[in-house]
Amino acid sequence: MDLVKPKIQTSVHYCETTKKGMVRHYNDHTNLADNAEDAVDKSGGGNNTMPTTDANGNALSCEYGYCLYKDSQSVTI
Repeated sequence: MDLVKPKIQTSVHYCETTKKGMVRHYNDHTNLADNAEDAVDKSGGGNNTMPTTDANGNALSCEYGYCLYKDSQSVTI
């Protein structure tokens, strides 16, 4: 029996130095609907790591309250 775990879909980040925000969307390779859309639209990137710096090397902090999550569960038989 596995527990339901949150899986991040969209993260929101803030740079204290530049006072700018950044939104990052993540691919879910376990979602069959997303995989069907990816087959039609090949614009999605393969980088699913959470950013810690912006393009100029400034530190980013994650605004967890603004992030979007979905429940995820794996079942082993």
